[in-house]
Amino acid sequence: MADNLISIIVPVYNAAYTLKECLSAIYASCYPNLEVIVVDDCSTDHSLKVVQEFPCKIIKLPENSGAAVARNEGAKLAQSEILFFIDADIIINPDSLSLIKEDFKRGNISGVVGLLSPQLRYKNFASQYKNLWMHYTYKILPDFIGVSYTSITAFKKDVFLKLGGFDKRYKEANVEDTEFGQRLLTQGYKVYSNKKLEAEHIKHYNLKQVLKLDFKRSYELTIMFIRNFFKKERQKNYTSVPFSFILSLFLVYFGLLLLVLSQALSSFYLLIGGLLALIVAVFSNINYLLFLKKVNGPLFMLKSALFICLDSFVSGLGVISAFLAYLLGKRY
Repeated sequence: MADNLISIIVPVYNAAYTLKECLSAIYASCYPNLEVIVVDDCSTDHSLKVVQEFPCKIIKLPENSGAAVARNEGAKLAQSEILFFIDADIIINPDSLSLIKEDFKRGNISGVVGLLSPQLRYKNFASQYKNLWMHYTYKILPDFIGVSYTSITAFKKDVFLKLGGFDKRYKEANVEDTEFGQRLLTQGYKVYSNKKLEAEHIKHYNLKQVLKLDFKRSYELTIMFIRNFFKKERQKNYTSVPFSFILSLFLVYFGLLLLVLSQALSSFYLLIGGLLALIVAVFSNINYLLFLKKVNGPLFMLKSALFICLDSFVSGLGVISAFLAYLLGKRY
């Protein structure tokens, strides 16, 4: 096993639209000693034809199994002691691999996590909001964290395999990386958050997609939290979701409850209380809103302030749905 080799693992499912740009960026890296392992999860588009244009190792899964299984299979084939996971719609920078290699020279870390670049080619509100949210929430994390992020993250292979890799019971990519990060934290392994390790995410969203994704994420994070709560040996809980957003979620529901009661009881005080709760819900995210103002201006910030209330409401529905699903016996 070459000491300086880095194995890059890219799970692929119908990613032909972004895959060529993703692989081109990898092979344009300043770091010379790399191998690229593409794991095709039974794509039905021409993703494989795109991959064949590059000197990649290719794994074809016999059936569509999900990103967690695809990444685990790629890790088994990897020749390097460093596994670098990215998605097929991620564009790394030329110095990304060099940064990762330097980080692992510390000797006391088992993983490195990057973040999405604030620059995004899609300028519509939904795409900008979601991308900047993902950038900001990882930007404010401390240097050492208990979460991983498979859009751009690296692990020592021996640690990754020792912990069993990603939980293959997650059929869709969403929180399987969060769960693995919590396992690392629980076992005492250190994961370093490198704020210089940025990558572009080629992802266009509309508002419906953002809300659907946030509902799904809050649902799965809640299911994971409840499941862990009832374990005999609990894992440490850690996510990238800021406390300010969790607070705004509860404030939005409290405010709406007061507004409903104000109408039912014809109470002016309950009306004022409900409005104040919604205002505080927005202002609990003031640091994020000021960041948005700096990047995209005051109008974008005002739109985002309104959207936070809607997003909090939808995320809250995800939490409620998770509790109901757990009571009905669903664990994943």
